[in-house]
Amino acid sequence: MAKTVDNSDCVKIDDLTKTNNLSTDFCNDMGYGACIFESSLGVTGLGDVGVLTNLVENYPIAKNTSNARNAKKQVFDCDIVVIEKETLDDYYIGFEHDGNDYKFKNVLSKSNTFSLYNDSSNVNVDTVDYGLNNTFIEISYKNIKTVSGENISGSLSIDTFAPGKHHVSNVLCAVTVSLSLGLSTNDIKNGLANFNGIKGRTSLKKRKWIYYY
Repeated sequence: MAKTVDNSDCVKIDDLTKTNNLSTDFCNDMGYGACIFESSLGVTGLGDVGVLTNLVENYPIAKNTSNARNAKKQVFDCDIVVIEKETLDDYYIGFEHDGNDYKFKNVLSKSNTFSLYNDSSNVNVDTVDYGLNNTFIEISYKNIKTVSGENISGSLSIDTFAPGKHHVSNVLCAVTVSLSLGLSTNDIKNGLANFNGIKGRTSLKKRKWIYYY
């Protein structure tokens, strides 16, 4: 569809549908390798595992007729929800008696939580040894609900790029999602070991003797 918009000479998607030939090769000269789609009003709630990293501020949306909390609560339509423990407690469980149609037990029954500070979360940090290039993190996890219906607990050691607390929080989220999907701890460790930050966002730079991000 993006190719069609960018080049009016392309065959239209509707034409392909009518001929039941969706594999027709068209507009190869456009060279698109990926498409990015954004839902600016929350999440779809259609996934096996939905992710809500955090809700720092319950900001107003839609001309002040709604807010971020309400827009993002669709994540609980997913079978399993990975969510920061503090966000779950402050913005969803805390609203259980305030017109929230995502009832307390329903929310808890499908949530896998992570936290830097709350030991009652499903995934939390035991120890962190920060470094500019590599940070060593000891992680414990308990009662993680998986897409296969299992309930797993354990621990793992991660060595990855995470020079700040917010990076470690992102690591915890990634680990929680991976465990929810049933990935092995070796795959999780190896995947994070090969992560060196995203260029332009979390990449380490050096100018003379000063390091910065």
